[in-house]
Amino acid sequence: MRGLYSFLVVVVLSGTALCYGQGQYIDTLKLKNQDVLIGEIKELDSPILIMKTMYSKKDFQIDFTDVEEISLGHKSQILLTKGRRRYGSLLSDGPGRVKIITNDSIVERYELSDVIAFEEVSNKWYNRFRANIDLGYNLTKQDNRSQFSIGGLLNFTGEKWIFDGNITVLNTRQDDADDIKRTDGGLQALRILDKRWFVAANMTYLSNSGQSLAGRTNMGLSAGYMLITTRQFYFAIAAGLTYNIEEFTDDTPDQNSTEALSSLNFHVLDIKDLTLTSSLDFFPSLSEQGRVRLDYNLTAKYWLPWDFYIKAEYTLNYDNQPAATGAKLDYILTTGFGWDWR
Repeated sequence: MRGLYSFLVVVVLSGTALCYGQGQYIDTLKLKNQDVLIGEIKELDSPILIMKTMYSKKDFQIDFTDVEEISLGHKSQILLTKGRRRYGSLLSDGPGRVKIITNDSIVERYELSDVIAFEEVSNKWYNRFRANIDLGYNLTKQDNRSQFSIGGLLNFTGEKWIFDGNITVLNTRQDDADDIKRTDGGLQALRILDKRWFVAANMTYLSNSGQSLAGRTNMGLSAGYMLITTRQFYFAIAAGLTYNIEEFTDDTPDQNSTEALSSLNFHVLDIKDLTLTSSLDFFPSLSEQGRVRLDYNLTAKYWLPWDFYIKAEYTLNYDNQPAATGAKLDYILTTGFGWDWR
């Protein structure tokens, strides 16, 4: 019976490997309880590792602290402690140890606990995209108020470059009051440098009836540094210059201006099924005396099965020299239901 059991195990594992050889990667995990899993590891966003196997319809969600050995059959962007980033193959080097083989065939060895996150970078460029979309709707009987919002994100991850695009549109209608309309979007190209440094080029757009802003296009360049990168969260700072092109809905003259930029960003990782991100951008004007702007965002996503999620987002915009009929401070809180494609 023992021989028959061993034969069946070999057949099952060989069949699984053959199936994954048909255009998919073979990744392996060995857990501390000595269980071995074979399949496709989609990503690690500490502390949760997501793995797809042939013998389960639902992806496994595994606590990374339960992993003893790991080997990936694909190249990945790998985030390590102390802000270190590598691109290459991640292979087991014994219990609690891994080695990374870079594109230059350099072998580096680390403790498994040094690995914070990784994301597959496919050899095929069209497999490097990730996108999500979410919708929200609120209806209040008082004032016959209705609010509709739609948001989306598109991401491309390469070996050294990361490109992001996002947009959020909000429309609110109610009796005996002007409609509230807001469109907020942005594009970013980020170049990962050695150690903890990065540089970024950004372009953002904001149209906001609450601040009598027909449209503000902001283009900037910045350099940043990762202060903290742990399993729990990362925290980064950046500084740079931006150029504003502004149009208003009231009699305020359209204007262009130059600003300095100081930015803070953090991402909380160690909350099961919950992703929490926040950013704070401070814009002291260099061409308009005494003008200061501030943008703040806080987003929480609770992940559901099959890559669905529930989102809550808070955004605040402050301008101490707004349009003549615009408010200095404006903020919105939206909720929505969405789906992530990767």
